Amino acid sequence: KVGMIRLRRGDADAARAMFDRAEVELAEVGSAEERARLLDASARARMDRADQDGAEAKARAGLELIGPAGPDDLKSLLHCTLGTVAFHRGDWAAAERELVAAVAEGRASGRPELIRRALSALATTFWKVGRWDESEALERECLAEAERSRDLWAITSSSTNLAILWCGRGDFAAARPHFERSLEIHRRLGSPGGQALAHLNLGECDEILGRFDEAENNYRLMLDLLGDDRSNKNVLEARLALGNLLRKKGDLEQAQRLLVETLDSAYATSDRDLIAAVIYPLSLVEKDREHLDDARRHLDQVLAEMDASGTKDGLGRVLWSSSDLALKMGDLERAEREAGRGHELAKELGDRYDTARLKSIDARLAHAAGRMQESDRLFEEGLRLLSDVGALYDLGRCYYEWGVRTEDHAKASARLGTAARLFERIGARRELERTRGVLERLAARITADLRPSQSEGVIGLYEVSRIINSTRELTAALDETLDLALKRLNAERGMVLLTDPVTGRVSIRAARNLKTGREEEAEAISRSVVDRVVSEGRSVLAADARVDPRFVGRESILAHSIVSFLCVPLRLRDRISGAIYIDHRTAARLFSESDRAFLEAFADLAAVAIENARLVEELLEARLRLSVENESLKANLVRGSSLDALVGTSEAARRIKATLPRAAAGNATVLIRGESGSGKNLVARILHALSSRANGPFIQFNCAALPDTLAESELFGHEKGSFTGADRRKPGRFELANGGTIFLDEIGKATLSIQAKLLRVVEDKEFERVGGTQTLKTDAKILAATNLDIENAIARGEFREDLYYRLNVVPVELPPLRKRLEDLPGLVEYFVVKLSRDLGSDPRRLDPSVLSLFARYPWPGNIRELEATLHRALVLTPGDALTAGDFPWLLESPHLEKTALPAGVEDAARTLSIPNQPIDPESFDRILTGVEKDLIERALKEAGGKLREASRRTGLARNTLKSKMTKYGLRGQDQDEG
Repeated sequence: KVGMIRLRRGDADAARAMFDRAEVELAEVGSAEERARLLDASARARMDRADQDGAEAKARAGLELIGPAGPDDLKSLLHCTLGTVAFHRGDWAAAERELVAAVAEGRASGRPELIRRALSALATTFWKVGRWDESEALERECLAEAERSRDLWAITSSSTNLAILWCGRGDFAAARPHFERSLEIHRRLGSPGGQALAHLNLGECDEILGRFDEAENNYRLMLDLLGDDRSNKNVLEARLALGNLLRKKGDLEQAQRLLVETLDSAYATSDRDLIAAVIYPLSLVEKDREHLDDARRHLDQVLAEMDASGTKDGLGRVLWSSSDLALKMGDLERAEREAGRGHELAKELGDRYDTARLKSIDARLAHAAGRMQESDRLFEEGLRLLSDVGALYDLGRCYYEWGVRTEDHAKASARLGTAARLFERIGARRELERTRGVLERLAARITADLRPSQSEGVIGLYEVSRIINSTRELTAALDETLDLALKRLNAERGMVLLTDPVTGRVSIRAARNLKTGREEEAEAISRSVVDRVVSEGRSVLAADARVDPRFVGRESILAHSIVSFLCVPLRLRDRISGAIYIDHRTAARLFSESDRAFLEAFADLAAVAIENARLVEELLEARLRLSVENESLKANLVRGSSLDALVGTSEAARRIKATLPRAAAGNATVLIRGESGSGKNLVARILHALSSRANGPFIQFNCAALPDTLAESELFGHEKGSFTGADRRKPGRFELANGGTIFLDEIGKATLSIQAKLLRVVEDKEFERVGGTQTLKTDAKILAATNLDIENAIARGEFREDLYYRLNVVPVELPPLRKRLEDLPGLVEYFVVKLSRDLGSDPRRLDPSVLSLFARYPWPGNIRELEATLHRALVLTPGDALTAGDFPWLLESPHLEKTALPAGVEDAARTLSIPNQPIDPESFDRILTGVEKDLIERALKEAGGKLREASRRTGLARNTLKSKMTKYGLRGQDQDEG
């Protein structure tokens, strides 16, 4: 069971070690069924380490043990594991065969969680081969069942798989919130592997949506969580995703280096699917370097591998890249053939993203064939689809390809300008430089053929981009936008008008050359024109308003002597944020279509600059609010690390509260002991907050988290060159904790080698860095914690006795929750209030049956399990009250005492169900005492008076049980005496 928990949290090596140990012990005493279940778990741990052969051997051995007549649920587990192994090998037919059998056996067993597991694996197999509709139907069935059973792991898995399907169809914006939810759930469940995969999915979404910085951050967070274990397939997937992103950002050298290293590691795994996945971005690096023959060789290898495996996952992307490369190499026949394949696949899968990108290929092919009108139409369709999808990088590429194929210089400049603005916005440096180079050459080529104002307009487009996007103050951005527009187009008057995002009202925010009372004049001049431009999102040009049939005779035109005017929308991706209006009152300067094209491109840039400045302004306001909230949070943190954070009024809680201030004083080491989840981390933080070192650092280190070599480096630091990868000096945790507190968690699981090194620093406060000779001193208060029986570990030779005595100067014992049930109501109330606040909702009311249920459950995970249980129920349960029925996993637990409680206990639970009324200490103690006495009396009665059996039923140690029986005047029979 411990191994399964570790496996779910992503620690496959630790899980496998537990399973191997259990196999040895079960070989002598376990039944065939027990051994087969263990073999299935061991197979899953090996799959997580890419040991497919070992995983298959374990699963098949399990099937042989139980034979055809074995339990349906166990056969479902083993067939599901074999199907997953076949999936990882790319044998889709074998995967489907095993998983269909797993589903059938799961249904025969009647266990929803087995059906769910097999259906989800089968759905993933269907997704891989392009049967997306079937995959989605299966995942929706899984999600519905998971929601019914309130299984957080299954809910996360199914909703993530559905979101991946949506990404495959181009709906990245809709998928992203599901990945964020998955990340939050895995974070709260303490699953680094789940968090890592959520970061990968978020990064891929952000990359498509043009959020390159966020995408890079997600990929690097994934690598931080997983470490640099290159035998781990997930690590390699994160590295190849990061390499491809660096390519898009323009850092080709770093991208190639990272991808080549990743490819070497992928070859070591012999995973052909993974190898092809790494070669694909490497081919794109070669294409960007203009090494077209190398790029073609790599892409052909990837296509051959994908065709051989039959997978359709990612095939559309590869076909697009291959068609794009064929166009660059002048092979129009191949480009058309592979674009056609891509269209067929995108139509089959409903993939809007690939469809949109392939429109650009079709447009370029039409242009090459001389079909200019068709080319323009296809480019427009591609841009519209890419804009709907939100794929900003590809949108910029499409604008670029259209711009370089546009004969009209003004339109070419506008399209290229929009491409450059998009590349600059997302941080695609190489694409931005290339686009700017084309624009500069275009401007130099056409300057001689244009009149001065037009020449200035074309040349100035990038000056506009550079100047405007450097402005971070809204008023300055608006003024500079208007001044540049007037200057470039030699206009007489102008205005910038913005739309209020809440009310939708359009108001003037900057104006030039208007009379006093500009709002009134602006209203008279431009209201109807601006309203039309903002509502329809299209420009309005009147070269000569005096003869334009749309405006001739208009009162505003005549009253203000307007001869020529131009109004264009300020367009953000999904909305119109305002408009730019300019005009003339003389016939010396009439606006033209080229002026309209320039101002539209200019407005595309200006809209982003204005929006950025507006967001900065909002950010500054938000910072002011945050500074106030920060002070409040600091106060809450102080309270959270004070004695008040220890909830409870039991004798054990009072004893701990009395001990901690004394333990915090001075420099004595403190050893905190207690079961997992009993609050050791909280006690450590309280000790730090109560000590004279409260303003110093609090450094925490988990002694069981790293192997010896890394643990030593983390604790004591290392010198540059002390081992491979030590490219600089690094301070250790003891150095960082100087003047503060260091908390050594899980000290009982530290290896003997690390214990020997810790002994010196605990005793003398001296150490050396790895690879160093200089003796360093640390002035840090040392706290340690463990949930192990240290005395037994010493007897077994697993823990140094001398280190134990050095650490155990001030012992702090934390009792398990089952030994302090009188604190249960206060803890429940505390967590309901805290979790409700975190979830942004009002605290729920608890039915009396909830505490009655909680009092019958032994809480093996202690306070941590209590918090997780309440959190799970609060997240998954609608309504304003929680009942016992909202905790089905407790009701079905084998640990739960199944018999009904006496009426007295039910009455006490009803009183203790966090009522909205005061309760005094006397009544509180009286009720809890009555509950405890009734429970012990009932346990003795059901155990026939035998103390050992009553001890087992109550979870109390026999001496503790005897003490309480004496306290309450109860009698029983000690079996040792009988």
